[in-house]
This record gives sequence, structure tokens and C-alpha cells, in this order.
Amino acid sequence: MKNNNSDIAFTPTVKAIQEQRGSRANYAETEEDPEWWLNRVTPELADFIAERDSFYLGTSSADGQPYIQHRGGPKGFLKVIDERTLAFADFSGNRQYISWGNLQDNDKAFIFLMDYTNRRRYKVWGTAKVVDDDPELMAKLADPDYQGRPERAFVFRIGLWDGNCPQHITPRYTEEEIQELEDCPCCDPDPGRFTGALEVSEVLEETANVKTFRMVNPKGGQIPFTYQPGQFLTLDIEPDGNRIRRSYTIASTPSRPECIEITVKREEQGLVSNYLHQEIEPGDTLKLSAPSGNFTFTGKEHGSIVLIAAGVGITPMMSVLRWLTDQGWKGEIFLILSFRNGDEFIFRNEIESLRLRHANVKVVTTMTRPGQDWDGPKGRITGQLISESVPDLVSHRFHICGPDQMMDDIKTMLTELAVPVNQIKLEAFGTAKRKPKSGSVDSPEVAINAKLIFGRSGESVPLPANESVLEVAEQNGIEIDNACRSGTCGSCKVKLRSGAVTMACEDALTAADKEKGIILACQAKSTTDVEIDR
Repeated sequence: MKNNNSDIAFTPTVKAIQEQRGSRANYAETEEDPEWWLNRVTPELADFIAERDSFYLGTSSADGQPYIQHRGGPKGFLKVIDERTLAFADFSGNRQYISWGNLQDNDKAFIFLMDYTNRRRYKVWGTAKVVDDDPELMAKLADPDYQGRPERAFVFRIGLWDGNCPQHITPRYTEEEIQELEDCPCCDPDPGRFTGALEVSEVLEETANVKTFRMVNPKGGQIPFTYQPGQFLTLDIEPDGNRIRRSYTIASTPSRPECIEITVKREEQGLVSNYLHQEIEPGDTLKLSAPSGNFTFTGKEHGSIVLIAAGVGITPMMSVLRWLTDQGWKGEIFLILSFRNGDEFIFRNEIESLRLRHANVKVVTTMTRPGQDWDGPKGRITGQLISESVPDLVSHRFHICGPDQMMDDIKTMLTELAVPVNQIKLEAFGTAKRKPKSGSVDSPEVAINAKLIFGRSGESVPLPANESVLEVAEQNGIEIDNACRSGTCGSCKVKLRSGAVTMACEDALTAADKEKGIILACQAKSTTDVEIDR
């Protein structure tokens, strides 16, 4: 049954624009879900409200002039009265009475709730009124420990609420939160990174050997972290009793934060992929950390994008494609894909649907071992196929994902076609080691008699020339988080207190990381005695 609550936000004019811009179908689907577009307080919303010490109140005058007012007070001063009603005290000091006056002429109101620390927000539509003659209500709203004196109450009747994508919220922290971070010797250097468990809600069979695992927050509501299209997560599992970490690209889109998906190909000798395919079912939980990776594209980086993928390398491209089409992005999107045959064409129906609904999406697919029914391009992706499929090559940004050799070959093709190197990005995470960068900065001979010093305990151990900081730490019982072991995921970042290291690959380090002395333990080898913050 259609949920009509969304009509409060999606007026006929809004729906018409959504239709024009290509996002209407996605929202229409959510309107069929009774758990979307609610007009009652859920435990999730109640918990969020209870933690807020401020929010924004929107009202409008009789002639439609909007007014936004910041409201502040002690934590939890906005209170849930019943499942459809919120109320808060109007503290002394307000003498303009603009919100009050607006509500007398027009009772439509809006509450905007922000959690900058965790990059979350909730929007609440409804009606409101001012009450100044209800002592019982005022008693409920008063806080004896707060210096503000309540003079009247605002009572808000909920018509609709929505918690949506927090993609562009800049994190901000209170003095108390900053102090807690400064005082914590073992805090996560990436405060946006989540480590915990999610519940598998569905397992979808994409092809005979590829499955999608859809995960949700076991507590309900949105997944407990934000990410960018193209990033990946790292599973922490024990398929045979031994702890193993494996990284998988997130195939879902940040614009749908109610779940997150990974799409996994079962490899014949793959311990983790076989465990996932054979053992994991809806209702199971998976431990993971997320997000990681710099292989991202949100639409702000360039005016057009060419996504080139082979096989299961399509997964980060689907996250980007889903994100861009959900946003109604108007840049050109070229998708160049390679599969062995039609039976192994992952996401085939969805890709075709997106192509038909979005005029800016162009798709070219080639098969390396096609069946007789395939009448499209055949063979591997070539420079000729790319140049014939993408006009004005040098003006686009290129993202490539697939087997290492395929990515290296296509990068070479593109550079030979005069595409600037800085417009080409490869997805390189995985257990395979990438070739060291030639001519890297600070690459003296690796020392033979170096020592590795663990700064927190003061313990020192030999650091052989051919072993990384991570390997030596593991041999000595010092745990350093890790996943790809190839320098691209960033899980093994540690602070270098003293000394110098060489790293064959440092793709996961940002300029800010390098300024702070952060190194990748899986790549770091010593040139002198080194001390790390462990």
C-alpha cells in the first residue's frame, strides 16, 4: 500500500522535478515501504532527539516568508510527549517573537536536527503552536539544573520525518569531545571509521558464482557510518577458527543509508569467499570495519566519468553509478565492461534499467568467451574499443577496476591515447602486491641492522631488511590493524615517532597523513632504527 505521508514533502511540483531529473522512480519505491516516511516517533528518532542540545526551527509568515531560528538548551530539552507530539521550552531572552507570530498566522513548521560529530541529521515536518497557560506541561519541560528560565512551550505535531544521506555534513566536535580524543592514547586516528557488527538481511544470487550480501544495522535505522561511492569495507571473520581479514568494495550507494552491500565472487580456492557463499545466511552477523579507500567519485571531482571494469571489478563502479543516478547528476557517465559471457554479466538488468532511464548513461559491454546469442563486442577491452566508445577521450576522468594486469594494460592504453595520468585512477586493493613505484622519494638502501621500537612499551626488536613493520610486529605479538597488506586500504596506518622508512606503495596515505608522520605498517621497511606509536 502506498505511503501518502511523503506527500507533505513531495508536492506535485517536487514530484514533477524528480521525474524530470530521473530520481522519481527511486522515491516512488520507498513510498511503497511502510517503514519509510513515518509520522510517528520510533525508538531510533527518540534516542536521537534525547541526545540533542540544539536544533533549528522553521516557520513561515502568512505570506510565505520563511524564518529559521536556532533553538538551544540542555541536552534533551526537546522532549517526546507521545508518538506524534514533540515539545520544548521557550527560554527567557527571546523578545522578537517572530516564530510565535508566524505560527499564529501559519501553523506549518519544520524541525531540523543535526549531529555534526557523527554526520547525521533528521528532518521533521508538521504543525506547531505556542502554549503559555499549561503549568503541567511546563513542569515536564523544565530543567532545574539549567540557567535558562522557561516562559512558554512550543508544541509540535509530527506530520512526517526523514533521516537522509549525510554525505556533505562536515564533522564538528564539542570541547568535551575534543578533550576526550586528546586524552585517549589508543583512539582511532580516523574518527569516521566504524568497527563493529552488521546483520545480514538478504543474500542475493547475482550469477552462478556471485552473491550480494545486504547488511543492516542490527539496532535498526541507518547503518552506523557514512562512506563515499567507491570505498570498501574489511570483514573480520574466522572461517576455520583462524582470524582472517578480507576487503570488499561496497557496491551499494551512500544515498540509501538504510543498508550496505558487498558483492562477492566465489573463488575455487578462496577460503573467505567460499565461507561467505556456503555459510552466511540472513540473520547472521558479520564483523567489519569501514570505510576505507580513495577510489571514489562523487561527481564533484570532474564533469564526466568513464568507468572501466572487468568481472567482479564492477562493484565499485556500481556504487558510483547508483550514487550519480540517484543524485540526478548531469555529467556524462560511460560504463565499459568486460565479462566472459552473458551468464556472468553481474547487475545486467539493473544496468540496462539505469541506461534506459538516464540519457547521460552510456554502456558498452564486451565478452571474452561469448555464446552464440551475443552480438555485441567480443574480446578484451582494447584501446580501440575505448576510443570508439568515448568521444573526446582526454576530457574525461577514468576509473579502472579488475585484475592487476588488465588495469595496468588499460592505463598504458589510455596514456598512449594522450589521457593525462592524473585523470586515471586504479582500484588496487587486494592481497596481490603492486609494483613498487620507481624513483620514489627518500629511497636509500634498506638498513640491515635496524631496530623496531614500540613506543608505548619501550620494547625493541630486530627489523630485518626484507620484512615490513607489520610483519615484525605480528611476529612479536603486537597487533596492528590490517587488511589488504598492499598499501592501498589504510587499515595499518601507524604514527612514526622517529626514524625513516621506505614504502613501495603508499596509495592509502593522504597529504595530511604524511605531514603527521603516518606510515603504512604493511609497506614500511627501515632505513634506520624506527619507533612507532604502538
